[in-house]
Amino acid sequence: MESALDYIKEFLPVRFSRYIDTLPESKKACIKEIRLRSGKPVAVELGDKCIFAENESSVSAEDIALVMNLLCDYSMNSVKEKISKGFIPLKYGCRAGIAGEVIIKNGNIEFQRNINSINIRIAHEYRGCAEKIFNDIYSNGSVFSTLIISPPMMGKTTLLRDIARSLGNYVNVAIIDERSEIASCYCGVPQFDTGKRTDVLDGCPKPEGIAMAVRSMAPDVIITDEIGGSNDCKALMEAAVCGVSFVAAMHADSIESAKKRQSARELFDCGIIKRVILLGRSNGIGTIEEVIKL
Repeated sequence: MESALDYIKEFLPVRFSRYIDTLPESKKACIKEIRLRSGKPVAVELGDKCIFAENESSVSAEDIALVMNLLCDYSMNSVKEKISKGFIPLKYGCRAGIAGEVIIKNGNIEFQRNINSINIRIAHEYRGCAEKIFNDIYSNGSVFSTLIISPPMMGKTTLLRDIARSLGNYVNVAIIDERSEIASCYCGVPQFDTGKRTDVLDGCPKPEGIAMAVRSMAPDVIITDEIGGSNDCKALMEAAVCGVSFVAAMHADSIESAKKRQSARELFDCGIIKRVILLGRSNGIGTIEEVIKL
């Protein structure tokens, strides 16, 4: 059976794919990202450290062009909208982040050209990682609105995914998956188990998606990633008025830091948030450091 790593290697120039093959199995299993930056060695992120393909020649413009052609099946126009958002969804929950020259039209990002960096992220599903906190956020048929807080790359999305799977066996769940990371839909099909009673709005901006879900899907709980702007928080507050709980994530290093963001402070001040989960790395990336009941 093809693994996610085997699948990703098909997008890499041969010499980089062979480099991946030389790594010990223990390291292959830990690969989170493969980063190609023009003029620099390939970087392989293992979560807690990064290794470089120093013995291979640096990434060339031709390498970047080849990978981009393979990622879009030689039709850049077919993924133009996705490139404008900065990423291309792939199978098995993987995705390719894109960075280059950003083209602005009428105040909006229309496209990226002259691509110079590609970050291929390999998603990992850790079934059961939400067990420790499940009873803190769900009780007697009710879901407590919950905010997951941590710095980047600490496992927020992985935890959200397992929370969706777990809750989706008990209540109606709507995932607003703006960046196609939680359910990781590919051609409309979630690449991960999101639960039996879960619906997914894929690639939809959070404010619009939250409102759409409340109107049309009658969820008991909304799950979404990386809220930040005031429109995200306003949409969650409006959903709460309709009796819909939420589980969302936010980049911050503490509850105090989160409250300093005006949009989040409004969520705290109105009393909607009932649980805060702090993630860290005291026992490895994704450690549940604390569950705060408000």
